[in-house]
Amino acid sequence: MAMSDDGIEYLLGYLNHRMLIDGVEEGYVSAADLKYHIERMDKKWGSYEGVLTFIRLYQEDRKLGCKFAKDMMEVTKNNGTTYKHLNDFDEDYTEEQWRNEE
Repeated sequence: MAMSDDGIEYLLGYLNHRMLIDGVEEGYVSAADLKYHIERMDKKWGSYEGVLTFIRLYQEDRKLGCKFAKDMMEVTKNNGTTYKHLNDFDEDYTEEQWRNEE
């Protein structure tokens, strides 16, 4: 029995953003395949904008996507738990500003 898209996305929701990115960078999942599910997850739950930007940049140029992930990853700790969230560009720090820093 094949797992439904909802089931796959439920399981992906337990992974932090670094794990999702590692899956692409290490070749375990293609950026295109992951994009489909992340778009659906972002529409349902939000907070996956940074992962979607990573995928877009990675598809443009692997090194660019990896640099974005390195530059924009936020790591926080709370009561012994480590959270890894990939931030996205916003009005205070735009993609254009980031690209000009290269």
